[in-house]
Amino acid sequence: MLDKGRLYSGAVFEFMDFSKPDRAVMAKSMSRRPTLQDVADAAQVSYATADRVVNARAKVAPKSEARVREAIARLGYARDIHAANLSRGKVYRFRFIIPAGPNSFFDALRAALEAERKALSGERIEISLAEARAFDPASLTAALEKAAQDGVEGVAAVAAESPEALAAMKALRARGVKLATLVSDAQEDARDAYVGVDNFAAGRTVGRLMRLAHRGREGLLLPILGSGAAKDHRERLAGFREVAREGGALALLDPI
Repeated sequence: MLDKGRLYSGAVFEFMDFSKPDRAVMAKSMSRRPTLQDVADAAQVSYATADRVVNARAKVAPKSEARVREAIARLGYARDIHAANLSRGKVYRFRFIIPAGPNSFFDALRAALEAERKALSGERIEISLAEARAFDPASLTAALEKAAQDGVEGVAAVAAESPEALAAMKALRARGVKLATLVSDAQEDARDAYVGVDNFAAGRTVGRLMRLAHRGREGLLLPILGSGAAKDHRERLAGFREVAREGGALALLDPI
């Protein structure tokens, strides 16, 4: 109940004194999400000062900054990234570098990315696609360098093992660009994350299936490899060989 400027809670026997600015702000914001104006009022600073602290726009007097941060913690204020980006006209740009040429998996990925591009256009997120020739480190390097020139915030690419491609990947990360490898991985210091299957385990699965199909009978296996320069292809072949050779019934020919 409300009595003489105090709000009582019968459950926990707490009260708020509306005569104090920060208590008044807390009471007002209890029924909704706290805003930056609430933080400014609770800290008894201007909105501009609170904005500078939250968004690190400029230096603020230490005492004022401390009051703002204490008010943020007390009110449970969470910065609205979408609103901040809208006010600054910020657009997050992500580039996907996909191997050129017909491929059912990458065709499906292109279609999915195109659907997301349209769905996210109103969220200030821009998705763009670029192509690099399959198994061509120079083409991938050029696409990575173009992404750096375009100032994107994130890149996802099918990695290729070459000094030039790795250097381009590291250069992107040095600029603060987040980089994820797709399907084929790179060394850990050249990317932030890998999205794909465990290619060695995938190769072992195929090896088991081949052994089951042969039911212990002798036979010859001829692996057909897309490119020995592709890390994911080599890893799948290594996993396949490890399992297919078990038992000695199957003989593996050199891959072509």
